[in-house]
Amino acid sequence: MKSVRCHPRVHLHVQASGRWSTVEPPLATLPRDGSLDGLYVPDPGEAWVEYDMMAVEMRVMAAEAGETRMLDAFREGRDLHTENTMVIFGWSELPADWQGKQDERRTFGKTFGHRLDYLGDPRRCMDIPNAQKLGLTAERLQRAAEAYFTRYPRLRAYHRRKTQEYAVTREARTFLGRRRRGFSAGMALVRELVNHPFQGGVADVFNRTALQVWQALRPLGGRFVFQRHDAATWGVPVGQVDEAMRRIEAVFDAPWRINGHDVRIPIAWKEVRYADLSSPV
Repeated sequence: MKSVRCHPRVHLHVQASGRWSTVEPPLATLPRDGSLDGLYVPDPGEAWVEYDMMAVEMRVMAAEAGETRMLDAFREGRDLHTENTMVIFGWSELPADWQGKQDERRTFGKTFGHRLDYLGDPRRCMDIPNAQKLGLTAERLQRAAEAYFTRYPRLRAYHRRKTQEYAVTREARTFLGRRRRGFSAGMALVRELVNHPFQGGVADVFNRTALQVWQALRPLGGRFVFQRHDAATWGVPVGQVDEAMRRIEAVFDAPWRINGHDVRIPIAWKEVRYADLSSPV
């Protein structure tokens, strides 16, 4: 089948967090199972390199809250989601049938922890997939939430402090100062604004690093292709892949100063993609 060039649209100002939206087609939401993702390929002579910022939202949140226990875990390279799952399920050690990052209990623990990070009611978390299958109840989730915040007291204090602040100011800012006004009322207002320093902060990191990466890759003939959540894909000449990756890593090696903490955002590389003109477009 004859290939055609695709020109997606990137909307910069449609999401309150500051994240970009790629549409026509919506490349960021294509399944990663290969059923549709392979429809779009690089030009001949070009390769796509893709990186994903690792646990960037939790890193920004930990620094904003001054939660040193989380920051220490990141500095030491520990798997925070697995540790949090152990706290949530009340384990002193991992069970014998633990399946690593693919374990459904870890998946639940990751989702449940994020709900708590954004002031979610633990008793209403039974809608998380596999909650009933795992034998959980609303009462057990309430106890799990208490154990979680006992482990992270600075995060709990941050929530309490910001709840009072946002009720008065009705606005929040990212660590770079980008403001968001709240238009809800009560706890809906607070939850809306608690979201901004974390997800908005991540958007700030993504946007600034994207500009820095573009400046680093432009002399090589590199170009921005599209973004997918906290990941970005760049096109570079085939012979410049290694140099492009080195320059991107240099961008992310510089730490971010967030609430008095130096936070490095590591990246994970995806498979480099090359042109395959036999694929339909």
